[in-house]
Amino acid sequence: MTEYLTQSPSNGLVNPFPQNSKLRAVYLLGESSLVVDLSSMCADGGGVEEETFRVYGIINTLNFNFPEIKSVKIIIEGQERDTFMGHLDISGFIPPEPTLNGKDVK
Repeated sequence: MTEYLTQSPSNGLVNPFPQNSKLRAVYLLGESSLVVDLSSMCADGGGVEEETFRVYGIINTLNFNFPEIKSVKIIIEGQERDTFMGHLDISGFIPPEPTLNGKDVK
């Protein structure tokens, strides 16, 4: 997960996260839910499309690598937020959305 936030992707894809984005912590709740705590840098800049790719990039990556994870709650700097960057609701747990896999984003 840390590599996902910091590495430049291969295959001509673009990392949707700003440089210096950090994963602060991950908490497993039960057997199928995670809380992911991100640095505030992760939610800086961008519009609706970037916000969507960041949120679902995290959720779908976790679900792809750990299929037992069925929902993820994202918090920023240890604090709950209503939205990630002003548009997408992150107030609750979010299930994966495989149709938003980012393969067409360049």
